[in-house]
Amino acid sequence: MPIRLKGSCRCGAVRFSVDSHTPYPYQRCYCSICRKSAGAGGYAINIMGVAASLEVAGRRAVRVLLHPFASAIDTELPKPPANVHLLLRDKAAWVEPQIGPGDECYEGYPALSIEEWHRRRGLWIE
Repeated sequence: MPIRLKGSCRCGAVRFSVDSHTPYPYQRCYCSICRKSAGAGGYAINIMGVAASLEVAGRRAVRVLLHPFASAIDTELPKPPANVHLLLRDKAAWVEPQIGPGDECYEGYPALSIEEWHRRRGLWIE
């Protein structure tokens, strides 16, 4: 059974919940969209959810709904065994990626999808 993730915006006007098979926040994306909309560390970490399970309270305050950033999830997320740094070619000049042992780095997109990464490591939640 997927894990139920709950999240909210900074001011609390919007709250959401979504089921996820892939709750490990392992991808650090340095593309201009992620770093400009999330900012933390010059990258953003996205979580996948099952679209049909999405519930949103406070829809009147919602302008655009995207993959939720891990930073918007209030449920405690599991720590990933390693990170994948992607779109490093787009990182801001001031960003010094913190590459850990076992981390993978890509100038573009990684070889594995979020689902494949979780499945290969036995982290997919049924």
